[in-house]
Parts: sequence; C-alpha cells; structure tokens
Amino acid sequence: MPVVDRLDIPSEVFVIPHYLSPHQETEWNVEWSQCTRVLQDIQSWVHTTGFPVNHMIEVRFVARDQIWLSPNYELDSCHITLLQCNGDERVATYFRMFQDMLWTGNKYGLARPHWAKSFYITDRTQRERLAASFPKTWQKFVELRKKMDPKGIFRNPWLERLFDYE
Repeated sequence: MPVVDRLDIPSEVFVIPHYLSPHQETEWNVEWSQCTRVLQDIQSWVHTTGFPVNHMIEVRFVARDQIWLSPNYELDSCHITLLQCNGDERVATYFRMFQDMLWTGNKYGLARPHWAKSFYITDRTQRERLAASFPKTWQKFVELRKKMDPKGIFRNPWLERLFDYE
C-alpha cells in the first residue's frame, strides 16, 4: 500500500466516518520545531520496514498551556496521532516503534503522550522517561496525589505503574 501525503482542509481529508472504521490510536506531542523531523522518520521507518499502515496519521498544532500534566504544558506542541484499524495484530508493534523512536536518545526534545490514547509503561525506565517529560510538574503532582488520596482509594494497576505507589 503506497504512502500518500495529503494536505487539505479537514472536511476534504477526513472523509472516512469513524463509525465505519473501528481503530486504535496513539498520540504524542513534540515541540513544533520537531514536527517535520518526526514525520520524516516515521515515513522512513514505514518505507524501510514495509510496515502495512492501514489508517491515517493525524497532525495538529496546539498552543502551550499551564496544566501540570498536559502534553502542552509550557510547550507549543505538534500532536501526531497514529491510527491503525482494529483486528491488526501489529498495532502494538507500530505504536511501540513510535514511542521508542520518540523516547530513545532524546532526539526530538520533550515527547509526551496523550493520556487517553495508547502508550506503554512496562518498566521503571519508561516511567522515569515519562516523569522526565514533565520536569517542573511531575513531582508536584505526585505529592498532591498523595495528599489528596493518602489511603490510595483511587489507585489501580495503571496508576501504580505510572506513579510508583509505595
């Protein structure tokens, strides 16, 4: 399947009704200045591996904000969303490649995941990378979480993986 580059107004590009195309997504953001470089590296990986991308890549730009764990915290951001149709067992391979590409060697500066989309935290190193992507606010949030929920009533396996509950 060929890679197609297309830039147009959203109503002309997004012509696939989402209800007809069940899919999974991972979304990460990087500084605006890194967008072209990241997209070129994704394209290179797809061409080199022959990976069968079967859905679109969405790119959007968002201005910085002051929300502690927002992907846009003090960062004018380029959000890059990879979509892959459900039923493809290679979704995890594609999404992990993207996450590893963004986090290996700090090549693109800060890279932060969208909290409501797929990303992987499977070991302490990845948790530390996630925390490091919020250098001013991660520890503040951890301390606030402990203060507001000292008994861990709202804890669950995912939050334990993220925030290293004692």
